[in-house]
Amino acid sequence: MEVLKAIGLYVQVQPPSGPEDAELVLWEEAREWAEMEFKRLRPSIEPLTAYTLGEIEIPALAQERMEELREQLRGNEPRMLHRHHRVGDDSQLW
Repeated sequence: MEVLKAIGLYVQVQPPSGPEDAELVLWEEAREWAEMEFKRLRPSIEPLTAYTLGEIEIPALAQERMEELREQLRGNEPRMLHRHHRVGDDSQLW
């Protein structure tokens, strides 16, 4: 949950009622965003068409948003320094 707090999501969504699962919290945020984005992109659409397109476009938008949120999480995670060893370069051995 600390990572979610770091990117400002934890306080924007309701706290989980069961086990704290960061992926579920992210998915809820992504789904809500996708629904709002769909309505913003198609403000005056016939209800039946909105329902049909929404069944296709909202999950796709949510998936894109999930990837963005995951990238944000990765950007806030502590970076580990890795030393890469090249084949034949014994000076870099651990």
